Amino acid sequence: MNAIAVGRKSLKKRPPITRESKKEKTKTAIVMAALELFERQGFEQTAVDEIAAAAEVSTRTFYRYFPSKDHVMFPYHDEYVAKFRSLLKMRGAKESPLEIVRRALRSMAEMYLASREEHLRFQRIISSSPVLVARSVPFDAQWEAAMAGVWLNDRRTDAAKAQEANLIAGAVMGVVNAVMSMWYGADCPADLVARGERALDLLERGIVNGTNRDTSKTKANKRFFEKGRKS
Repeated sequence: MNAIAVGRKSLKKRPPITRESKKEKTKTAIVMAALELFERQGFEQTAVDEIAAAAEVSTRTFYRYFPSKDHVMFPYHDEYVAKFRSLLKMRGAKESPLEIVRRALRSMAEMYLASREEHLRFQRIISSSPVLVARSVPFDAQWEAAMAGVWLNDRRTDAAKAQEANLIAGAVMGVVNAVMSMWYGADCPADLVARGERALDLLERGIVNGTNRDTSKTKANKRFFEKGRKS
């Protein structure tokens, strides 16, 4: 679940120029310059010096913002994970852990939709490069850990409960990745929230109960395995 949207401030509202706003402007310039170069000539074929020149900054400045070229394709990952964690902490008194996670994921999906054109541009580059695909894999662990914390209620617990929380979070993350993969494959249409809700409904009901309309088959399979255990 790659957090890759590029933030852009409205031109109608001109906030005072501060050091932070200058840094954000420079960061966005580097990201957009890299994106355009990667689209035109490929990720592997583009050098950091070229990105810096296109962004009108020095190579030294580039490395102050990004430790490597591949990090440019995930410019707001940390901000997205931080936002997700803050949403998970907004817990209603009667919300179950799954309801908390679903609400947070729904809000994140709405954020992704707000910049889906840029998400698609970034994802096309990421999916075309083995280096970038490999770079994106460890990011999932941060999303999973955030969700597992909801089931653990951010408290220390025994190994069995921790394992159960991690398994549940991993299952949810698998659903999220499948939904995102299909969404990107469909060129990021406006139905991301609906796609996510349907997928999480399926997970919540259980695969067999959610997909198997012929309950006689399910019962027959159950009898078969019960008979096998007795024999």
